[in-house]
Amino acid sequence: MKKTSDQLDEASHNADDPEDDIELSPKQLEGVASVERDKHLVSIMMQRAKAQSDKANEPLHREIMRRLTVIQDRIEYENDEDEIDKLMEDGEQQSRLRAYLCPASEVFDEAQSELALLGEWGVPAVAIEALRSRLPRGSIDEVNLAEARGILRMIYDEVEAWREFSYLYEAEMQKFALFLSCTAVAALVVAFALEVAPTVDSLGHWWASAKLFATILFAGAAGSVVSVLTKMPSLEMGLSKDLDGYLRRILARVSFGILGSIVGCGFLAWGILPISIKGISFADAVNSCSATLPAACGVVQSLLIVTFPVLFGFSERALSEFEQRIFQPAPTSR
Repeated sequence: MKKTSDQLDEASHNADDPEDDIELSPKQLEGVASVERDKHLVSIMMQRAKAQSDKANEPLHREIMRRLTVIQDRIEYENDEDEIDKLMEDGEQQSRLRAYLCPASEVFDEAQSELALLGEWGVPAVAIEALRSRLPRGSIDEVNLAEARGILRMIYDEVEAWREFSYLYEAEMQKFALFLSCTAVAALVVAFALEVAPTVDSLGHWWASAKLFATILFAGAAGSVVSVLTKMPSLEMGLSKDLDGYLRRILARVSFGILGSIVGCGFLAWGILPISIKGISFADAVNSCSATLPAACGVVQSLLIVTFPVLFGFSERALSEFEQRIFQPAPTSR
C-alpha cells in the first residue's frame, strides 16, 4: 500500500530518534546501500551541472534527495523483504530523474554512454538503434532541452529494464547449463558402468545385447547434451518466442542424437562404415565385449564402444552423412 507524503515525513522523523536505533538485517543493509548509490548518482549529476555553469534545477534536486532519504528511512524499519524490494525500486526510479538535472552540453553524450552499455550486454542492435533514433538531431538548445532530458530519462528506464532482464536471463541459462552438465556427466558414467558391468551367464545373449544397447543409448545422450551446451541461446534469442520452446528443442535434439548414435553404431557394427582405430573396428569391439566370456574385452574395446556413440550424438550431421553414404544416387551414364 502506498503511503501519503505525511506518513513518509513521519517515517523520516522517527528515523532520527536515537532511541529507535536497531540492528539492520542483510536485506535492509542491501536496501540502504542501494539508496545510497541512488543518492550518489543524483549528487554527481548535480555537481556536473554546476561545473558547466548550467541552470541547475535546485528544487528538483532537493525533492529527489528528500524522497530518497525517506525511502532509506523506511527501509531501515521495514522487515518485509518484498516491501524492501519495492522501496529499492522506488529509489531507483527517483534516481533516474537525475536526467532532468543533466547539463545541456552533456545530454547527448550521457545518452550515448548508456546506449553503449547496452551494446556491451549483448542487447540487439535493433533495440539500441530504436532508442538512439529518439535523440534530438543537431545541437541541444533551450527549445529541445526538456525533450532531450525526457528522452535521457526514458533511456535510463530502458537500461534498468535491460539490466534486470539480462540478470534474469543469465540466471536462467546458468540453471540450464548446470542441469545439462550434470546430465551429461551422469549419462556418461552410466554408459561406462554398463559397458564394464560383468556379463551374467544365466541371462546369456539377451543380457549382453541389452547391456550394449543401453550403453549406446546413454553414451549418445551424453554427446547430445554436450551439443546442446555448446549452442545455448543468445540474449537476442531470449527476446523472441524461440526461448519459450527451448526445453522442447532440448528434448528434440537429445532424441535426435540418440537416434543418430544407434543408427551410426549399427552401421559400424555391420561394416557399412569401415572405420577402425589401430586395427580394432567397432564391430570387433562389440563382438569381443558381447561374448558370454569376454576375455578379449579390454579397456580399449570398452572405450571404443562408448566413444563412437558419444561422437554420433554430438554431431548433428551424423544421420545426413549416413544417408549420403548409403543412399547416394548412382552415377549417370553418358
